Amino acid sequence: MAYASGSSGEIQEDGSTTFTIPNFVSPDSNYTVAVRIKDNSGNFVKEIRDSYTPVEVGDVVITDTLVDGIVTPGYEIKEIKTGAEVLIKVFGNGVAGTTFSATAVAGGTSLDLTAVNNNEFNWDISALNPGLYTVTITATNGSTTDTQEVVFKLYSTSTILLTRALTICPSVGTRESQASHLTLQMEHSPTEYPKADGIIFINPLNTQPLALSSMP
Repeated sequence: MAYASGSSGEIQEDGSTTFTIPNFVSPDSNYTVAVRIKDNSGNFVKEIRDSYTPVEVGDVVITDTLVDGIVTPGYEIKEIKTGAEVLIKVFGNGVAGTTFSATAVAGGTSLDLTAVNNNEFNWDISALNPGLYTVTITATNGSTTDTQEVVFKLYSTSTILLTRALTICPSVGTRESQASHLTLQMEHSPTEYPKADGIIFINPLNTQPLALSSMP
């Protein structure tokens, strides 16, 4: 086991010795400390070892994060629809005085989520735009802090995306595909339409029909 360098120790009035170990890194999930004692001649006498849990030293740790009642793997896919909400519940290791906060970030815009019962967050996604949102969860007791990120992919089944570039033909008022086929993506399930001649779509900007035809 590797040993971190420490001080030679300072004798206290009660007879104990205090050691200072800067940038201490424990070899396991707890805080394991080992002290090797030598005599005046530099000969090894004995080793004293003890372990402390993060709770015992006041180190806050996020243990689990649940999204809609299920432990999250760190990536979630949710649908945007009327009344849609996401319930995020965070659990810590029980250090006294721990408080939780959560912030959702997308495209440089951040939103602080409102906490319920300290460790629960109801996130209203019903009016959000589709895209990737990163929710950063923070747990702190004022002295130590732990964070965890969960990435949400929010989508809407009412959104139709054309994944081929289209050019405007002013002379005939139509748009023509520059590829031999057109890809229509809806509800996140791409469907191929080879040589999609004669397919008519409604222009969402002016509700006028647009004729789409493929080039040979």
